[in-house]
Amino acid sequence: MNRTWPIIACCLVSLGPLACSDSSGGEADSTDTSGGDGDGDGDTTGDGDGDGDGDPGDGDTTGDGDGDGDTTGDGDGDGDTTGDGDGDGDTTGDGDGDGDTTGDGDGDGDGDGDGDGDGDLAFECGENLDPVILTLQNNDSARYPTIADAVFAAPDGGLVQICPGNYDEFVVVDDNIEIQGAGPGQTIWEPTGGALFIDAADVTVRDLTITGGTGVDAPGYNGACGGAIFVEAVFNTPRSVLLSNLELTDNMAWIGGALCIAGGSNGSVPVVTIEDSVITGNTAEVEGGAIYVAGQFHLVNTVVTDNVAEQDGGGALNINYGCRTVDDCSITNSVVQNNTAAAGMYANGGGMWLGDFYLNGKQGAAVTVTNSDFGFGFGEENQPDDVFTLFDLMTESYGFYGNGVSFTCEDGVCTDP
Repeated sequence: MNRTWPIIACCLVSLGPLACSDSSGGEADSTDTSGGDGDGDGDTTGDGDGDGDGDPGDGDTTGDGDGDGDTTGDGDGDGDTTGDGDGDGDTTGDGDGDGDTTGDGDGDGDGDGDGDGDGDLAFECGENLDPVILTLQNNDSARYPTIADAVFAAPDGGLVQICPGNYDEFVVVDDNIEIQGAGPGQTIWEPTGGALFIDAADVTVRDLTITGGTGVDAPGYNGACGGAIFVEAVFNTPRSVLLSNLELTDNMAWIGGALCIAGGSNGSVPVVTIEDSVITGNTAEVEGGAIYVAGQFHLVNTVVTDNVAEQDGGGALNINYGCRTVDDCSITNSVVQNNTAAAGMYANGGGMWLGDFYLNGKQGAAVTVTNSDFGFGFGEENQPDDVFTLFDLMTESYGFYGNGVSFTCEDGVCTDP
């Protein structure tokens, strides 16, 4: 893709691994200088238990090893008997002990997954530093004033890290890179007049908020597609995109208020995995209030709420073409509630609208839903129904699927939960 960008002169210098603000030896407590005692409690005893008193762990004498003051010996340190291993008092067993369900492993509740549990960043930010860091595969790094500058300079395998702040940019990604923010609500991307345009084979975007986007006028569409993110398709070219720990909110486009996955029923299509994210308050003027799917998708541990398709179907998801079998597209451990679509033959499907297409004959779009919440009670219901299918001019409407449901849809028919 030919583009014109400002030329930014910047020499790559070897900075080594990007440093956290804690340099005391890796224990994530940043208040002692004991050289890595590993316990994160601010003392120098190196007792490993994190409570600052230097005892074997929890203040009892049972020697059960869990640090919670009971005698159950379940190993997790949270005072219940579930033995899920994470110490946060819930039963999700995600292993990180911070009381959320992202399973990022660090126990600090910030979602950056840097593994140290101290709630700081995995990269250096400061007033006098350019806020975007590009790191190459050989660990050479350089700083840039904008996301677009860093992405333009990034070769395959590059890592672009974005400090906290607000960024108003339209960016095209055409190399296989990773983009990482400081976390939702900290790195806030406002692509006014555009979106994040992904046109590469292997891309990861994580740990940021995208809001206020208006989509991309891409070839083959009559209007802007993907208010926050547009994923381009190339005929017979496999593409894989991971969207992780994102907040996509208050974006708007002609179709696909937050996300547009291009594609078709022939050849390879992009496969987009959306995990541990929140997609809320987005609007499509026509269809796919949150997500328009012509490729393939997998929605995992993600919340999709309060999105609107103003004219046609799919208040949350409008699904067609690329979802050819029940294995191609899926919704797992996710929430799809309180989304709204217009009413009519090519509308409905507050939660999902599934269309049909020609591929060796007539075929209906397919999806598998596992252990997900489609709303129970008036305050959660998708309107006017949960799922609507169109197949060979025959329509079916499915309402009131409820919470914790598993079902499949294929060729215009959905199973009971």
